[in-house]
Amino acid sequence: MKQVPILIHKGAETHEGIARVTNALTMAKELDEHGHHVDIAFDGAAVQWIDGLASGHQLGETYEEIKHNVVLFVTSERTHSTQTSTMI
Repeated sequence: MKQVPILIHKGAETHEGIARVTNALTMAKELDEHGHHVDIAFDGAAVQWIDGLASGHQLGETYEEIKHNVVLFVTSERTHSTQTSTMI
């Protein structure tokens, strides 16, 4: 089993950002399904994804399947940790 950190820092305002988040969530899901330990951190502009993914976004189903791997939300104002992480 490998430990894999995934940092998401792109927002949803561009096609590039959407593609990067799609790839990150898909990779996290596949790694998790194969028994690897995955930590996902949302940083800066990417924090806006959390509400969108939870409220019916097309990636919402994938997010629901891997949200137990989300360990950290970082914004310029404050940090929200969902559990203790050795990733940082």
